[in-house]
Amino acid sequence: MNKGNWIITLSLMALAGQACATQEQNAFECPQAIQAGWQVSDVPSGWQMWGQYARTEHTHNLVSLTFSDGPVEEGALLRPQSVEIQQDQAAKVVEESYDFSDKVNNQIWQVCLYADSPVMLSRPLPQQYSVCAVRSIPQDGSIKAYCK
Repeated sequence: MNKGNWIITLSLMALAGQACATQEQNAFECPQAIQAGWQVSDVPSGWQMWGQYARTEHTHNLVSLTFSDGPVEEGALLRPQSVEIQQDQAAKVVEESYDFSDKVNNQIWQVCLYADSPVMLSRPLPQQYSVCAVRSIPQDGSIKAYCK
């Protein structure tokens, strides 16, 4: 490789680094796992509680990151406007696109869903974001939202 190609390569790497840094500033993640358990609050007399999750906590891994129009308890989970699946030799990448321009409530919430658990974690998304792309790589369990 000649000197001119090295300069172009380094310049492109620097630009890619700046783009990634900007993208990371607008990135939102969920906790990768939560500890949760179930317990019957009032076991009827003469009965014993038994089950895989009885009285003990188990790890529940993150399976999805989505959004709701308002607090989750209002039940307005949003569906992505589009879903793209990209497959290369290394991994499959799923990208879901969300557009919040037609929101009903004043606030969009980030929502994290976990395997084998009814528990969801949520928090308000900063107001300045109107679109998000959720990128997930099923092979390694990584899920991240990039918003602008």
